[in-house]
Parts: sequence; structure tokens; C-alpha cells
Amino acid sequence: MEKRWVEMKGHSEGDRYRQFFCHHPEAVFCFDCEGNVLDMNSSGKELTGYSLRELKGMAITSLVDFADRNKAVRYFERTLEGRKQNYQIKLRHKTGKVKALRVVSLPLDDGPEVTGVCFIVRKVGDPKQEKETAQYLVDYDRSTELPNKSQLRKLLGGELESRRSGTLMAFHLENLKSVNETLGYQSGDLILKEVAKQIKKVAADAKVVARIGGNEFALLFSGMSDKGEAARTAQKVLNVLDKLFELDGPAFSLSGNIGIVQYPEDGREVEKLLKNANQAMRSAKEQRKNHFEFFSAEINEKMVRRLKLESGLRKAIQEKALKVVFQPRIDARSFKVVGMEALLRWHHPELGSISPGEFIPIAESTGLIVPIGEWVLKTACKQNKKWQEAGHVPMRISVNLSVLQLKQDDLVETVARILEETGLEGRWLELEITEEMLMGTEKETIRTFHKLRKMGIQMAIDDFGTGYSSLRYLKDFPVNRLKIDRSFIQGIEGNQKLRTIVETILSLAKGLNLNVTAEGVEEASQHAFLKERHCDEVQGFLFSPPLSDQDFQSFLLSNGHATGEVKCPV
Repeated sequence: MEKRWVEMKGHSEGDRYRQFFCHHPEAVFCFDCEGNVLDMNSSGKELTGYSLRELKGMAITSLVDFADRNKAVRYFERTLEGRKQNYQIKLRHKTGKVKALRVVSLPLDDGPEVTGVCFIVRKVGDPKQEKETAQYLVDYDRSTELPNKSQLRKLLGGELESRRSGTLMAFHLENLKSVNETLGYQSGDLILKEVAKQIKKVAADAKVVARIGGNEFALLFSGMSDKGEAARTAQKVLNVLDKLFELDGPAFSLSGNIGIVQYPEDGREVEKLLKNANQAMRSAKEQRKNHFEFFSAEINEKMVRRLKLESGLRKAIQEKALKVVFQPRIDARSFKVVGMEALLRWHHPELGSISPGEFIPIAESTGLIVPIGEWVLKTACKQNKKWQEAGHVPMRISVNLSVLQLKQDDLVETVARILEETGLEGRWLELEITEEMLMGTEKETIRTFHKLRKMGIQMAIDDFGTGYSSLRYLKDFPVNRLKIDRSFIQGIEGNQKLRTIVETILSLAKGLNLNVTAEGVEEASQHAFLKERHCDEVQGFLFSPPLSDQDFQSFLLSNGHATGEVKCPV
């Protein structure tokens, strides 16, 4: 959790917060959630006798006199629960000298979670200065100097008590995490301050612009009851992100989404308005980038359903209620079964069969996709090995990887372990990523896939043609197969543009020596078109829907798979 509370040194802009931290006459310390020192200002050095290099990583108990260590731990744990603490304690100087000091202990938050603790330490006494300093940190965000969620609640509460009408916007900034990971948290803080500055400029009529989370802002407009005015203002805020942001590296763009509520019609309580604005923002995020949406009863119903699905998905994992099915992949010319794709299915006890398009995004947003993905991979490899041991001709099974699985440092080790546990050779496994995921690959990810290729594993790009792929990625990425998305196949008979796109993909693949699988083949005419243009494989309901392991084995047997012959279903 090496998130430095202050990483602003070296920047000359009038950053009042940096000045507050570095030059405040009282000692200020920052700890991680385990109680280890992350940072301190110059006054802290004078107080303890330690340099930052000596102190960094030292436990809080090492700084406190032995008699007060249990007390220090107790107040520290209370602060982690989100409660400000004010108490007296004895601190031990590097020389061994003990001093009685006053500590104001404040939780540090990055969004909804507490990520550390801040100590403001001073000599016993001076209650006025202590109160003013503590109140500033309670009410204001440390990076942007904007009012925080606590202040927003107070102001919104005042609006509701005065029975005024108005508009509240919840603004979620995308891409900030990638900036932090790529350029560092210091750069992320600079971006946050620039975005905050631009928002205040275009939303000058706002009663308050607040930072309420790691990458979330809120805008409160007193008296704004007209939806048209609210929509125009929201679009102005989103337009702030149209510009290219430049730091020390290449320029990059940001995106965001806004949820809008209007009071009192969307709620007469602070927490309800905040919740409804957040729901509208999440709904906007699901639609597209740089989009705003007003709260509605339909959005509330959708979010209630989402919460039910999220809790149901967690329960399904625990109770092993998810199921893997297998769809045959057919050679377009010989009609032989040459492989299969492992697909995930879920039947909710109350809501029935849930589309993967609905529950997979939930699994990804909650992180559940990582354990689910590993289970699917192991189940698929185990079943493929079982069919081989039953005497069927060996075939390759393809399994989809999620973007979160791609980011796991131990992906290669996980795949290798699963192959070893199931006894399946790497050459009978194919891993698929979507074209959109391919666009986000970094050099380390490409190296990961080269390691997988050395294990004999095949690599495929799923949903090809739906993103904005670059030939550079195809050049760098060790890919064996392109899978044409079903959206290009469904209307191919009467749409010349679709036919041209498919022909172009097939020609591109041939030039790059890549195999091609066409998904969603449901009509004989679609198959005939693909066959004439030398598409390698086809997959779809024309040949077979996804099948359970038992039904798939029956499909193989009924089509003479043991002899390598498969009947033409057309």
C-alpha cells in the first residue's frame, strides 16, 4: 500500500496543501493501514530525531513509549474505522527522551475505503489551533483542496432543510487508475487538480464542487430545477475531458460519466440523493464513455437487479451453481469437429437463466471474474482430458480470458499449474482475448503471451472487427487465430458492407498466416459464403448450440467422431 500521502515535491504551482504538509509548524505523519510510517514533514523530523529514510516503514509502536503502546494501537484501530481521534500520548525521541504530546488522528480515504491514517502531533495545549487544523482535514480533500464528501453532505442537508430545489451531479472520472499505474500517483494528483480547476471554471454557478472519492466529484447547484439547463451543464463538464492532458510523457485523453438527480423529486434525504446520483452515474457508465444520465425509477430497478445478481453470483460460486458448456467448432470444408469453446452459464434460482452479457460485467467489476475464470479454465482442461482418455480424437478447447485475469502477475504460473493438475498438454488449449483487450496490452502482457506460446498454447482474438484494432498489435501479439464476431455474420446475406468486411478480415488473416473462426453461423447460406472464401472454421447454432459435457460427448459419438468423420448437419 505504498500510496504516499504527499508526493508533490518539486512542483512550483501555488499548492497550498503541499505547503501545509511540508511547512506546517506541527509534526504531520502518514501511516498505512498496518501502522507503518509512509511519510512525515520536516517538523516530524525535529520531533522524533529520525530522518524520513530512517523512519519510513517503522511501526507506530516503535515511536511510542512502552507504557502507551496498547493505547496507541487502540486509537489507531478506531481511526481505521473512519473515526477521528483526539488523545494524549507519550512519544519516544531517537535519543530515548520521552515527551507527552497531543495527537489528532484522522482516517485517510481513497474513495469508499480507508487507506491509511494521518497524525497531527503537537505539544499538549493550544486547543484552538488543534481544532482549526483538524477541521480543515475533516472538511477538505487533500489533493485538490476541494470540499470533501463530509462538506457536501452538510451543504446538501442545508439545501433540503431550507426546502429549496436544485440539482446534484455525481461525476466519475475514468482512466485515472491507469495514469497512476503508468506515471505514478504524483501525476495522478496533478491530473485531479487540473480536472477540478476546469470543472470549477465551466460550472461557475455551482454552490459547491466537491471531491467525494478517489476518482469521483460532485457538483451541487442550488435552484437549478430545469432538466434542460442541467443537461447542458453536465455536457459542459464532460467537454472538459475532450482536451489532451500532457505531463512528462505522451499526451493522453480522459473520459467520464455523470449521474444527475434533482431534489426534492428524486429524494428528500441526503443519503438517498447521493445513492440515486451514484446509480444514475453507474447507469451512464454502462451506456458509453462521456455520457450523462438522469436518475429514474427504471435505473433504480436496474440497480436493484444488479445488486441481486451480484449477491447471487457470490452465492453461486460458493454453492458451485455455475456451469460450463461446450460449443463445437466445425471445419468449414470437411464438417469435422475440430475443437470446442468452453462457455459459462448461470441459472439464477429466482431470475432464471442470466445472459453472460449481463453477469460477466458484474463479475469483472467485482473482481469475481478471477476465481471464476480460473475455475472455468480448470474445468475445461479437465473435461478435454477426460474426452481424450475416453478415446476421442484429441481436439483443442478454447477458453476466454478476462482483462482482470490478464493483469494477474501469476497468470502463466496459474495456467501451467492447471495443465499439470489436469494432465492436459498445452497444445490442446487455446486462450482467447477480445480485440478491445488487445488494444490495451502492454509490453509485459505481450511477454506473458509469448511465455504461454512456448508452452504450446494457442492464442486467439475474439470478437474481431468490433474494436479499433491496429496492425501493430497483430504484429507484436503472438496470435494464431482471429474469431469473426457474430454481428458480422448475422446479416451477411443481404448486406454488401458486411460481406466486404468479412472478406477483408479473411484476406488479412490469410496474409498474416492466421486461422479464422466465424461465430454465430445459423444459416446454410452463411456457411456457404464462408466456405467459398476459405474460412477455416465455423461455429454456431446451424451445427450445434452449446452443450453440456454429456450432450457434447453424445454429439461426438452420433457424428462418428471416433473415426474422424462428422456428418454434415446442413
